[in-house]
Amino acid sequence: MKLYFQEVPELAARIYQRMSPEARSDTIWARTVSEAINVLRDYKDSLSIVYLSYRPYIPVYHQQEKVSGLAVAEYIRKMFNPEDFSDCTFIIETENPIAAKWMRDMLMRKGFKTKLQRLGTYK
Repeated sequence: MKLYFQEVPELAARIYQRMSPEARSDTIWARTVSEAINVLRDYKDSLSIVYLSYRPYIPVYHQQEKVSGLAVAEYIRKMFNPEDFSDCTFIIETENPIAAKWMRDMLMRKGFKTKLQRLGTYK
């Protein structure tokens, strides 16, 4: 099972359209930090891939909470151990390679498996 955190609905729709039917049925989508955290808590033993997009802390549309994969990554680093996600890879997506590397390294230093990927290039 996969978790895809993507706060921009239009980009999520494009990524979804590129997915195979099998991948679509095996993916949980989260649009807010709290949704992503709830999925991580509830499905941590079942997740094989977690996609986190990096965006600055800016409100998106009408949402009141800060929206960023960085906030999710910070929560993962503080609240989980790598053993909680031993079969999972965290894929950091962004168009900003410096920010993506920083976010990836933050998780890698704690022992989580990570990978960088250009934003919107679902594989």
